[in-house]
Amino acid sequence: MAEGTPTMEVRTRLTAESADFTRGMEKATRATQQFTQSAGALRSVLNTTSIVTAAFTTAVVAFGFKAFNAAARVDELDIAINAVGKSTGLGYQSIQDTAIAIKKTGIEMEVAQKAALKFAQNNLKLS
Repeated sequence: MAEGTPTMEVRTRLTAESADFTRGMEKATRATQQFTQSAGALRSVLNTTSIVTAAFTTAVVAFGFKAFNAAARVDELDIAINAVGKSTGLGYQSIQDTAIAIKKTGIEMEVAQKAALKFAQNNLKLS
């Protein structure tokens, strides 16, 4: 300091009860640990939910894709039934009715149509 400037000194006495402070810090530490455990459990649940959702979505998309392909095959076989019906003289409706009758026994439509086509191509009686 510059000469001639009066200086003043202030002293303060600070005392604290450290036991209360330590207990408070321990309580805060326990609360933080409990929160961390809860957050870990929540993260585990969310991860499991995400995995299940992804698997479900994949299954739904795969099912939709397979259903679309099955419908496309049935439409293609419908064209074949029409062509075979004309060439054999049996007609589309006769072969289609046979396919529907076969389907009613619990067989997929695609397989039923293929079976009815084979019957018609081999000149088997359709009824």
